[in-house]
Amino acid sequence: MHLWLFTARDKPGRLETRKATRPTHRDYITRKDLPAEMVFGSPLLDENGDMNGTWLVLLADSKADVEAFCAGDPYSAA
Repeated sequence: MHLWLFTARDKPGRLETRKATRPTHRDYITRKDLPAEMVFGSPLLDENGDMNGTWLVLLADSKADVEAFCAGDPYSAA
C-alpha cells in the first residue's frame, strides 16, 4: 500500500453544485469497500474562501485503484 495525493479544481461557477453534492461526496470518501481509502483531505479554497476544489491523501495499491476511487466520487460527475 502507498500514499497518493489527489488534487482537482472545480469547473468555474460550480460552487452551488459542489455544495449540493458535498453530503454524497463525504459519504463516498469514507466508505471502506472501495479500491482506495481516504486518509485525510480538505476542500481547496479560492481567494474569497469559497470551495473550488479538493485534495485527498489516499491509501491504495496502485494508480489504477486511485483512478477508480476518484472516478466513482460523486464530485467527478458533478
